[in-house]
Amino acid sequence: MFYSAKDSEVILWDLAKQAKGANEFITDGRIHGTLGKLSQEVQGDLTSLHWSSDGQLLAIGSYDSVLRVATRTNLIWMTADLHEKGPIFAARFAKKGHMLLTASLDGTACVWDVSEKKLHRHFRLHKDCCLDVDWIDEKIFASAGADKRILIMNINQNEPLKVFEGHEDEINQIRANSNGTRLASCSDDSTARIWRTDDLSSSDAIPGLSSTDNVIILRGHGHSVSGVAWCPTTNLHRGHEILATASFDNTARLWDSVTGECLAIFTDHKRAVYTLGFSPDGRFVATGGGDGWIYIYNVTGGAMVWSWYAGADRPGVFELDWQMKDGFNRISLALEGRKRLPHTTLRSLLSPTSNAFRPTGRLILHSKTPVASPRTFSTLRQKNNNILDALKQQKTKGALFLAPLLRNGSRTIMTERPIVQQGSGINWGRMAWTAAGVAGAVVLVEGIFNRDTRAPLSEAEREYLNSSFKYTGVGMALTAVAARALFRSGVAFRIMSANPWVVLGVSLVGGIGSMMGVYYTPPERTFQKHAFWLAFNGFQAATLSPLFFFSPAILSRAALYTVGVVGSLSYIGATATNDRYLYMGGPLLAGVTVVALSSLAPMVLPMGLRALAVSEAISLYGGLAVFGGFVLYDTQKILKHARLAEAGVIKADPLNEAISLELDLINIFIRIVQILAMQGNRK
Repeated sequence: MFYSAKDSEVILWDLAKQAKGANEFITDGRIHGTLGKLSQEVQGDLTSLHWSSDGQLLAIGSYDSVLRVATRTNLIWMTADLHEKGPIFAARFAKKGHMLLTASLDGTACVWDVSEKKLHRHFRLHKDCCLDVDWIDEKIFASAGADKRILIMNINQNEPLKVFEGHEDEINQIRANSNGTRLASCSDDSTARIWRTDDLSSSDAIPGLSSTDNVIILRGHGHSVSGVAWCPTTNLHRGHEILATASFDNTARLWDSVTGECLAIFTDHKRAVYTLGFSPDGRFVATGGGDGWIYIYNVTGGAMVWSWYAGADRPGVFELDWQMKDGFNRISLALEGRKRLPHTTLRSLLSPTSNAFRPTGRLILHSKTPVASPRTFSTLRQKNNNILDALKQQKTKGALFLAPLLRNGSRTIMTERPIVQQGSGINWGRMAWTAAGVAGAVVLVEGIFNRDTRAPLSEAEREYLNSSFKYTGVGMALTAVAARALFRSGVAFRIMSANPWVVLGVSLVGGIGSMMGVYYTPPERTFQKHAFWLAFNGFQAATLSPLFFFSPAILSRAALYTVGVVGSLSYIGATATNDRYLYMGGPLLAGVTVVALSSLAPMVLPMGLRALAVSEAISLYGGLAVFGGFVLYDTQKILKHARLAEAGVIKADPLNEAISLELDLINIFIRIVQILAMQGNRK
């Protein structure tokens, strides 16, 4: 058994000893070996593991875009860095031999001859990311992508044998049946489909020809279908193979794969069903979901025969794998963990004459990070969620971290354990040019907007302005550090998988409540006021933590652009004639309302592609203009308050001023990140 997680580590385990009784718990499994931490990348999560048919080699896909193949004796057999722009979502060995197939966010698939440690062929298949691949036979494979197409490929040809089209949204998973005659697919369009693959050499198999002949469409789920699984042919329904589907509508279903008849609906889960699998003898199907429960049902009749709860501290069952040996059913589970990651192995005695399962063992392994992988969350994303959509858009480039043998940016296949220097992922030359451009923009904007400048700032104005910007800088530094810590602890995964309305409500209530606490606490109550300020920055950090899914290069550039924009506008506001921009308060509030409504509209209104594009443009570019205007307004408001405080009309309160500037800066930064990610996706 193997185990992997977000900490980039692979551990091989010897399964625990055989239970002697129906109620015995087995807890003495031992580590067979470990490959150590395979990647030091910020986004080095392991996304895919697959054993070769002979059990000698383990393929490891990673979010750092590096393929690794290890032996069962814990040695790295080969590594390769050919997927250029994104994580490897799937790695699958052929049913026989050592041919290996990988799929990546960059829209490509690679076929590897692992025995020879070399690339067989690199396929550029999909217009968008390639989300899954599977073998049909030893020479033919299928790939599915976010472009809603399934391509049937021969490993020795560049053009597809067939193109299956019909899904109306991204295809999450594909699986061929045991004899390769049919292929099942599932999609965010709430359907699963079954395609014929037994006629690839027939007269209609023209390379590149779109083919939808004899497709079976399975309708009934009310949300995205996240997974499919074929029942072993030892158990058939009226001579027809059975297919299982899992969905985000909290249900799983069994289907007659020939007639499309729904045979059973399993409704026990209270949250999305993430994974499912059949017992090797085809008698039972297991489901695992976001509620932390695993349920096992009898395929014939659909009755639940066993259930198990992972616990409140491990509320998600993300993967399961089933093995039957020596009369025992063993189920390995990959669970979510807040402070530890349990990879639980359940040993269950199964009486040949009974359908009852009796739990006889439980092995919990510990780790500090959750198991959820990027591939898992590609299915978890909510529609119109810019953060998660941008997770596909970013173009990360990683390398193995074990010592310096390769130079950054090289594409190399290693034939022995490598020593590679970690790349920073940031182009410092480009950053220097960016800094120069920002500095030039400051001079240009100042020359255009501030031809008539005011007299030099008074001492009181200068001190009050400096204090306000000091609090702003410290607040943003605390927010960035806290957001990074929350991301590393896995909170970002929870935020993305939670109900978006709940997240929005909590963030609004917490953020606005703490902000009001800062505003309405008098400055002489220093401790209470600073406590509200820290709480405000904490809520902002929780909201911003998913931004760390973007590549460091994008975040660094966005931060530099933001500092340049805010700095130049602040300088303009500070040197402009008194009250020149204070009239903008009313129009800016109206602009914020329009921007907010354009951001919320896709979540509550049915919109076409053109309307969505307009709404997104208003939210991004309109938001930049509005919050840029707020920087001018808030800077001049600070100077006015400084004069009033000097005259004794109001109390000096730079912490209040810093809150407004922080909000301006955060909103500008988020929009610049999104714009940079969109531009990178077009390249």
